[in-house]
Amino acid sequence: MNKKNKVIIASLLLYIFFHTITFATWSRVSSLGVPFWMIKEDDTLIWLNPYEIVNYPNQVWAELGTAGGSNGAPNVNGNLSINNQWGGISAKTDFVFPGTMGLFFGRPYLGLVSSAGQQTTGSDVSSVENSPLGTSMLPLQLYNKFDIFFGSNKIFQMPLGMSLSYASNSSYKTESSVTKPTTAINDVKYTEELNSSEIWLMLGTKLTDFYIFNSFEAILNLGIHNVNNKYMDELYNGEKFVVNDNYSFVTKGFLTPEVTLRGIYEKNKNVSIITLFDYYRTNLSNEFVRKTDTNLDNQFVSTDRDVYYKREQKYVRSFLTIGATTNVYFSPKIF
Repeated sequence: MNKKNKVIIASLLLYIFFHTITFATWSRVSSLGVPFWMIKEDDTLIWLNPYEIVNYPNQVWAELGTAGGSNGAPNVNGNLSINNQWGGISAKTDFVFPGTMGLFFGRPYLGLVSSAGQQTTGSDVSSVENSPLGTSMLPLQLYNKFDIFFGSNKIFQMPLGMSLSYASNSSYKTESSVTKPTTAINDVKYTEELNSSEIWLMLGTKLTDFYIFNSFEAILNLGIHNVNNKYMDELYNGEKFVVNDNYSFVTKGFLTPEVTLRGIYEKNKNVSIITLFDYYRTNLSNEFVRKTDTNLDNQFVSTDRDVYYKREQKYVRSFLTIGATTNVYFSPKIF
């Protein structure tokens, strides 16, 4: 069986089992220039309220990515490249509760931790130093690992959805330059360990005929973030290996709570008014420490020109969004 036939069969199997294949959902909405919450009904709303996954069972989701190119030589078809492809599947399940589950991989991810430790414009506080090897001690860029969804109308006899998202990045290096068979002064060993991660747990519900609203959504989103970057090198002082440089960057704050309320009032079948309340508070306070034992006596004493430097940054942000928009339905017949 040739490759083309295999692709055709695989596509047919996907269609048989999942019935619906959705392409370019994010790209389509992003091209409108509006955030997801401003749209009354759309499959992108699963990222606002995980309960919405119940409306999209047995479905394949595919973002085909963004195209790019360059003028670099050799130039073949404009050096076209496709980046940020990602997607997932959703399907009905009877596991514990009857409902719909979804699993996604590779979603483009920005996260919060990247801003921890950055030097404020105009600040007199020194920036976070690189390690002696030139490696930045600031948070690594995060990459999404997975998003898991579950939604059901049968959890505690109410509509409820939940999602779990995990993004991380890490790097570990260890090297040495040691003379054999006899260790020499200033032989060196070093280790570098960088870890950044975020976990988001979202719970959401959607009620109908809630006071003046035809539908009303309440969502709680909890983010847990962590950065723990370390660098250490040891030099041989003629007797033993002694820590020469010891750098660390860690986040002190770790929790970001977010509350979102979204109500839809249908003035009539063609006009809907959507309202939003969103508040979140994040604590990205952090600490950078540098220790250097200049004369390798295994002590940190100022008279020895040793360095003990600590940079503490209190970084707390709060955001409040209150908004309203109108969706108007136009029949395709009028165009």
